[in-house]
Amino acid sequence: MTELINPTVIAAVALLAIGTFVLRALGPTVGGRLEKRPLLKRAVQAATYLLLIGVSITATLGSSLETFSVARLCGVLTGGILAWRKAGFLWIVVAASATTAILRLLGLP
Repeated sequence: MTELINPTVIAAVALLAIGTFVLRALGPTVGGRLEKRPLLKRAVQAATYLLLIGVSITATLGSSLETFSVARLCGVLTGGILAWRKAGFLWIVVAASATTAILRLLGLP
């Protein structure tokens, strides 16, 4: 619990909260400008996908080999394939969770 009261963590959370508020406030203003610049719009969309992929990889693989989980990796891959196929969010979460749970029941780490 003392790790969460770290001033660095509090500063990071505050910075993310402020950034989120600013982005939401500027969204309607900037959104119209993106429509006029298709290259910038594609770059923003690509950045969104890359960020999501990066977070998924980090969460899946963990910070060390001791936390690596084959079942979790298979669950994330299942979710990724369903997202690529444009399945609904609920189905993606259920399928990824079920895949991970079933593989863990079968004994995979």
